Amino acid sequence: MNHFSRYLAPALLGTALMTLPQAAHAQDMDAVLERLQELLAEQTIDLDWENAAIDGDGAVLTGVTASDPSGETPLGDIVLSDVAETPDGFRIGEMTMENYVHGEGDFSLAIDGAVLTGIVLPHDGAGAAYGGMFFYETAEISELRASMGDAEVFVLTNFNITATPISDDQPMTFSGGAESFEADLSAIEGADAARTIERLGYEQIAGRFDTAGSWEPQEGRLAVSRFDLTVDEGGMLGLAFDIGGYTPEFVRALNELQGSMAESGNESAGSMAMMGLMQQLTLHEADIYFHDEKLTSRVLALFAEDQGMRPQDVVNQAKAMLPFLLAQIGAPQLGTMIADALSTYLDDPQSLRISARPEEPVPFALLAAGAMASPQALADQIGLDIVANE
Repeated sequence: MNHFSRYLAPALLGTALMTLPQAAHAQDMDAVLERLQELLAEQTIDLDWENAAIDGDGAVLTGVTASDPSGETPLGDIVLSDVAETPDGFRIGEMTMENYVHGEGDFSLAIDGAVLTGIVLPHDGAGAAYGGMFFYETAEISELRASMGDAEVFVLTNFNITATPISDDQPMTFSGGAESFEADLSAIEGADAARTIERLGYEQIAGRFDTAGSWEPQEGRLAVSRFDLTVDEGGMLGLAFDIGGYTPEFVRALNELQGSMAESGNESAGSMAMMGLMQQLTLHEADIYFHDEKLTSRVLALFAEDQGMRPQDVVNQAKAMLPFLLAQIGAPQLGTMIADALSTYLDDPQSLRISARPEEPVPFALLAAGAMASPQALADQIGLDIVANE
């Protein structure tokens, strides 16, 4: 899947370029395109094109390419329309990307119907409201398809994101997701993994994902109220969190660090730098949750078959071993809470939730240190709670 991640990101970036004013004139359009390049360059992305055909308040960019430290990706043609100048910068009414197709070796990626609307390109020094970056109201992709050889391995349908601008007393909000996705896991690398997936009945999976949240750039408060990945006949894995310190400066530093890591290839040094950067963040609260459909019963049946047992025997054995295994962490209260939750879940698999609700925001640096020094103290500090079937 390395090809997939390498070319999907720039392609979606090309889509994201598309991420009561006066109509822009030809000379303004040059400034619009220049500002677009500047904002992307701050995110270590170089956008270029062979030709820009300007016509009134629109333009057609042909031979567009996006480059980052990992390489260059052709994006084809991009169309801008309803471009206007505002007191704080420029606004692009709509940006569309022609049907995108790219491939290398056996891998190919195709994106259809990529459109963004309501893009704001703030002037230098006027972008604090949007974190110094361009803002867009909607982003849509009708369909995304990835293939390996003649086999289609991933299909995403009707992806969309909607965002609301920041007001004087309200943060930027966003919501969206994908109506559906399909993935072929039959060709996954590793014979053992492929065999396990086959036995579980998940060679072909389908599902959807949904997300929503808000961001206040000046305070650096990022709250993701939901990021839910649902797999049909499997379950739903979700994540929600509220963190501080996610300022525009942090975002820029993160982009620069990722770029330098890609250039140098020094993963060890990059990981240390990443850990240092993450210490600027603070945890306000977080949740990880799983709602089971059929995944747990299938896993238990597989283990039971391998051990020549019944699924209920596997459950009883696991429940009996949990106290001994958890005693090794040296945190009796934490171990009891985990054992009780897992035992309840195994008896009747419905849902599991891990929550952190600290009384005061906790710096990420203390989270890492606390996990190594005293798991129980850390659990108490962040208000850790683990419950089943709530």
